Amino acid sequence: MEGQNLMLAMEAMDGLGLTNVVPLPADGHAFVANPTNWVIVAQDRAPGTRISTSDEATVHVAKTDEAESSWCGDGDC
Repeated sequence: MEGQNLMLAMEAMDGLGLTNVVPLPADGHAFVANPTNWVIVAQDRAPGTRISTSDEATVHVAKTDEAESSWCGDGDC
């Protein structure tokens, strides 16, 4: 999933029944407000690892350059 847009990845995971997706900012931001503005940079489980639909799927994300440059309300740009 690395390199994928978070929103698209979450939609794909939801289609597989994985609804407990936890995005963790890896770039210093406090939280993810709009999944469309983030890209997955790492995941806790190795690609291809089987998980139950009730398992938590943690992905580490970074804000896209476009989203970062278009809004600087959080003061970190």
